[in-house]
Amino acid sequence: FVMAEHLFLALDDPILTARVHPVVALTILDHHNRRDGDDCVVGSLLGTRSDNIIEIKSAFGIPHTETDEDLKFDMEYHKNMLDLHLKANPEETLVGWYSSASIIDENSAIIHDLYWKEIGDDSPSPVHLTVDCEVYGGRMEITPFIADRRETDNQQTLCRTFYPINYEIDTSDTEQGCLAALMKTKNTESLKTRIDAESENLTSSLNSLLQMLTVVTNYVDDVVEGNKEGDKRIGRILADCANSLPRVTESEFESLFQTSVQDKLSVVYLASLTRTQLALAEKLQST
Repeated sequence: FVMAEHLFLALDDPILTARVHPVVALTILDHHNRRDGDDCVVGSLLGTRSDNIIEIKSAFGIPHTETDEDLKFDMEYHKNMLDLHLKANPEETLVGWYSSASIIDENSAIIHDLYWKEIGDDSPSPVHLTVDCEVYGGRMEITPFIADRRETDNQQTLCRTFYPINYEIDTSDTEQGCLAALMKTKNTESLKTRIDAESENLTSSLNSLLQMLTVVTNYVDDVVEGNKEGDKRIGRILADCANSLPRVTESEFESLFQTSVQDKLSVVYLASLTRTQLALAEKLQST
């Protein structure tokens, strides 16, 4: 393989992007914290793959031991777990593997070849996801790699070259709420927090939105007044955000808001009425 410690050959125009779901990072972190000894942990990544997007949706750990002279990887365990997972999630496939080590060495190349054979030698390179679970740099660095084969004229493999690719954390609305609740625990000694009510979540979201609008407004004012040099990229992002907003007057917005509130109050009233009717029916049947 070809790899220097923390020295990677970046592609000039990366065409692949890895979308990592939060549950994957949490699974890897949990696997690392529950390990025996000080070795890194490895496991399989599952998800979907299109032309330019590799979506990593789930992961599971694989027992393994490695030293400078020996590497033991339980491939039979991997196959059994993969078979069970695909029965529950038939839309997913094996897309790669992960490691809690932040560097790539000879053993990484060997494990990568095992997964490449499992996916198919004629298939594109599997993804190798490294997660810095020890947070050496002050943050949990996540880096996905793909490998490129270097072969001789008679199709003999000389080495593997690993390239980092772009990645993004793909979160749904539900996952964002869960992550927000988890973030609140970092400021408590017990590492526990209560789940906010819907009204409290709405208030918190509006306060967060107000803070972000204040930051954006101050930035725009500084650029307009010449106190700060404008960034074209930020300007394009702000323009896209402004263009995506519906163009309604203040009175129209207030009318829509009041209608929405009345609809929700009607749903709450009907739910309460249904609950009361079911309770009465249960009482009548019991008597």
